[in-house]
Amino acid sequence: MKGELFVKFFKTNHLMWTVIFIMTIFVLPSAVFADAPVVNYAALGDSLADGMTPERGFGESYVDFIADRIEEEGYQVNLNNYGLYGYTTSDVLKQLIFSDSVKKEVASADVITIDIGANDIIRTMTFDENSGTVTFDPIEVQQAAEVACNNVGLIIGAIKNLNSNANVYLMGYYNPFPYLPEEMQAGIEELMLGFNNGLHGATVQMGAIFVPTADAIEEKYTKFLPNPQNIHLSLDGYKAVAKEFWKVMRLELPTV
Repeated sequence: MKGELFVKFFKTNHLMWTVIFIMTIFVLPSAVFADAPVVNYAALGDSLADGMTPERGFGESYVDFIADRIEEEGYQVNLNNYGLYGYTTSDVLKQLIFSDSVKKEVASADVITIDIGANDIIRTMTFDENSGTVTFDPIEVQQAAEVACNNVGLIIGAIKNLNSNANVYLMGYYNPFPYLPEEMQAGIEELMLGFNNGLHGATVQMGAIFVPTADAIEEKYTKFLPNPQNIHLSLDGYKAVAKEFWKVMRLELPTV
C-alpha cells in the first residue's frame, strides 16, 4: 500500500521533481561558482598572447592556459586579452595611453601579463625563405633592442600609474630560429641573451616580475616550434610557456 502511494505521489508530482533535478544540475553549481573569488586578468602583447599557431592560424595561447591554471585553484577568472599579432612596444604604449577600454581593465586587474618586443627586432631582419637564412645588421638590431627595452620600462611604468597593486609579469623570449644553420646559432643566441637581459633589467627596475622561457622551449624545440618556417609556438609550446609563468604566479595567489 505504501509503495502504491509513493508511485502515485511521484506521478502526480513529476513536474516538481523535474524542476528540482534541473536546479540541482545547473543552478547549484552556478551558485557555488559565483561564490568563488574573482581574479581580474589583463594580458598585453603580440602574436604570442594572440595565440598565433605555426600554421599562421589563431587558437589558444599561453594566456588562456594561465587562466585555466588560476581557475583550477578555485578562482573565477575575468580575462581580457589585448594581445595582437604584429604589435610592437610602441603599439602597447599607445594602448595604455589612448585606449579607454585597455586602461579601464588594466586599472582593475589583479594580474597582468605582457610579452612584447620581438617584433621591434624582427622588423630589422631580412628572411630568405629559399635559403632558410636570416640576415641582419648587428648595430641596427642592437639599437632596436635598446628602444624596445626602454619602451618596456615605460609600459610597466604606465601600468603602475594606472594600477599600483596588480602583479605584473613580463615574458622573456625564446630562440625563434632554432632551425637556422649551426654557424648562425652563436650570433642568434648572443642576440637573444642580450635582449632578454635588457628586458629583465627593465622589468625588475620597474618593480615587475620577469619570466624566462628560453630554456623551457629549447628543451623540446621540435615539439614546441614544429614549423621551421614559422616562429610561433604549438599548443604544447604555449602550455610550456604558461607553466613557466605559473611557477612564479602561483606564489602570489592567496589560498582559497
